[in-house]
Amino acid sequence: MHDPPFAVCRDKAGEAVFVVLKNIRAGSHRTLLGILSYCLVSGIIAAIMYSLEYHTGAWTDLDAGRFHEMARMIIEGSSCYASYIDPKPPLLFFTVSLMDIVSPAGSIDVLLMTIINIACAFLIWEIGREDYGSIGGYTAGLLFLVISVFTEGYFLFSEQFCVLIILLAFIMARRSAFAGACVSSSRLRAGSNNMPPSCSFLSSI
Repeated sequence: MHDPPFAVCRDKAGEAVFVVLKNIRAGSHRTLLGILSYCLVSGIIAAIMYSLEYHTGAWTDLDAGRFHEMARMIIEGSSCYASYIDPKPPLLFFTVSLMDIVSPAGSIDVLLMTIINIACAFLIWEIGREDYGSIGGYTAGLLFLVISVFTEGYFLFSEQFCVLIILLAFIMARRSAFAGACVSSSRLRAGSNNMPPSCSFLSSI
């Protein structure tokens, strides 16, 4: 008898959390200090950004204003893309709707984007650590947190969600069974031009 899909997802999620905690513990104090420094840097930047947004309101009339308006339509029971039109995908609007149900519209925008930026920085650190060592990966993640300021990355824009999803997809692609088979194939066929293009790409990353 097969386990219910929910139970399978729950077990897989538990395994993923266990692996992450195991990796953090393996890195011990160095990894924890790195994560804390990411939180400190992004927290300082977020506080400055929140102050600018609160006193000037310069960013509330951009994408965030449209996102929250669409979220209001969803919460009130109106139809997406009919009562209010914005070309962004629905998952973004349902996420913002959940935010607005939990707290007043716009009150946790900077907090959520800061958390997403920290998650992205950690994923960049993981990618860099595997290819260039811990210092190179950590530096890349730290630079991401700082550079995000210049792309309005601490305000509610859709790009940061995209960066997070792309990084997760990249890591999953590198660690998938297919990618592993491609790497093995590349080693066996070194110097050969018969490798499928998809394997050539994955083996190169």
